Amino acid sequence: MADYYQENDDAYKSLAKKVKDYADLRIQLAKLQIVEKVSQILSLLVVIIASSILLMGAFLYLSMMFVVWLQTVTGSYAWGFLCVALFFVFLFFLFVIFRKKLIINPIIRKMSAIMFKEPEEEEVDNEE
Repeated sequence: MADYYQENDDAYKSLAKKVKDYADLRIQLAKLQIVEKVSQILSLLVVIIASSILLMGAFLYLSMMFVVWLQTVTGSYAWGFLCVALFFVFLFFLFVIFRKKLIINPIIRKMSAIMFKEPEEEEVDNEE
């Protein structure tokens, strides 16, 4: 009878160790998935910020070029700067009006796609 209890005790200890090992592996997997998702989000933010800086630089040079061109047309730098300033005010209002459709919704979609991607989908994406 003692052997029976000894065998059951060993089986329970073995099962408890396997459950603990499984829980540890699941925790490690969750940590790795969190690190992967955070790194994807951070890389997306870096790309957005770098693209924005480059785009602003391009807009700066193009607007200066446009001011110089308008100066040759109108004969005054003031009118050139005024036209460019009004163009940027117009762009600002367009941005405010369409910010949800152009900026917020695409970012939310991309973030949710990163955060809620299933592991099976990630494996398929990596194979392509």
